[in-house]
Amino acid sequence: MIFIFNAFSILLYGLIVKRKLTEDKYKKRYLALCFFQMLLIQGLRSTEVGTDTIMYTEVYNNYLHSEYYAYRFTHFEKGFQLLYDILHRVSADEQGLLITMSAITMAGFGYFIYKNSKDVLMSTFLYACMFYPNSFNISRQYLALSLSINSYELIREKKYIKAALFYPSNIHSDAGSFPYKMVEELESSTKHFADFKCHSFYIRRKSCCYDTATCRKVVLYIRRWSELLGKSIV
Repeated sequence: MIFIFNAFSILLYGLIVKRKLTEDKYKKRYLALCFFQMLLIQGLRSTEVGTDTIMYTEVYNNYLHSEYYAYRFTHFEKGFQLLYDILHRVSADEQGLLITMSAITMAGFGYFIYKNSKDVLMSTFLYACMFYPNSFNISRQYLALSLSINSYELIREKKYIKAALFYPSNIHSDAGSFPYKMVEELESSTKHFADFKCHSFYIRRKSCCYDTATCRKVVLYIRRWSELLGKSIV
């Protein structure tokens, strides 16, 4: 129910100010409102919500004084370990961990949409419908993806040093295989999704893989969504 409310309110906010969303200040306000709402929903959830949430919070609560959880902690990537260490230094509890992870993730996707989308209403609505719910289940992967999409933009701008700071495998090793091919496929797709390259990721639970056939199938799938939703809103 909360996901339906979230998607409906994002659509409603956008329709109220749709004619003004071409102006930069209204675009910023709209994205800030929508992604802050999603941050609150995700960041303030129970530790029992999400398939991997309990695992991250258990390690966070115990890795400093338990050999077992300290061992599990070593299996996280260096960037994610650093996040844990920083939060412990400021005495953040497990809810603080969830809020921080969500804040980084929402900021990453929101900033990417702001910089790239010609239709922020459509991009945000589709993110809320197609990606946001699953981010509760694989939160670290989505944290890495939020960095990946902005890293890609920096690489395109030839800002390689800055791009290295956002390299996703520092958070999740599977995200290191960045599927640029799918980005290229989507850039030639429909006007709504050409700018919303968050769809460039074909992520599975334990691996990040893609091929040309997969890219084309995903593009065809999201093209149908784009046409359907575009007709229903315009």
